[in-house]
Amino acid sequence: MALGLEQAEEQRLYQQTLLQDGLKDMLDHGKFLDCVVRAGEREFPCHRLVLAACSPYFRARFLAEPERAGELHLEEVSPDVVAQVLHYLYTSEIALDEASVQDLFAAAHRFQIPSIFTICVSFLQKRLCLSNCLAVFRLGLLLDCARLAVAARDFICAHFSLVARDADFLGLSADELIAIISSDGLNVEKEEAVFEAVMRWAGSGDAEAQAERQRALPTVFESVRCRLLPRAFLESRVERHPLVRAQPELLRKVQMVKDAHEGRITTLRKKKKGKDAARGQGGG
Repeated sequence: MALGLEQAEEQRLYQQTLLQDGLKDMLDHGKFLDCVVRAGEREFPCHRLVLAACSPYFRARFLAEPERAGELHLEEVSPDVVAQVLHYLYTSEIALDEASVQDLFAAAHRFQIPSIFTICVSFLQKRLCLSNCLAVFRLGLLLDCARLAVAARDFICAHFSLVARDADFLGLSADELIAIISSDGLNVEKEEAVFEAVMRWAGSGDAEAQAERQRALPTVFESVRCRLLPRAFLESRVERHPLVRAQPELLRKVQMVKDAHEGRITTLRKKKKGKDAARGQGGG
């Protein structure tokens, strides 16, 4: 006779609990231990089977070096984080706080443990605020977590005027900045605020950083909705800004926007070499 779904689920959970409690008991009493994980100056005796069952990363390490499977060195991860990860694998319990969550998130990504990864994502999403949204946004991009990156970007866009004043805003890459200011959810009263934020970003950093940002400025500028800028602002502020004046490409774009304000269409022509240079202006 087939069990009902509720009873089957109850028995499955009971068996999982029994198995997990048994493994933790063997760990606590040093039974059947066959592996030592080393991180920094600390050692963590454990069971290879548990690590391999919970993590494709550990499984691959054991299979790649079977002769050294009894000893696993973990570089560039703190002993405290390793201790928390191992405790979770044996107990399904993890203690998250603001100080440790990003390190645990990175470790879950590296060790390919989806359950810890998901727990960290939920924790970070619920605690998004003005002081951490930029760091969480960049972390989501770094670890290829679209859910977290999008949530953080949306928070940034909703509070753009405040976030743009943060020193961390000036540390964004060109691609990160574009992802924010090109969003349809960008919440600003006036597009002038976006222009000013982009100019502050482009003029920040050391000489090398400024040079790199100014090379990227024409691309970033494509995401500034210049047609929403009043003509007076275009003439008094945008055209006269030193970073804009230094780049003919940006000046041409500003002129196109001014022409559009007046109902004119500007056609940009590329310079041609050789015989093409002799072609008339009205062809094509």
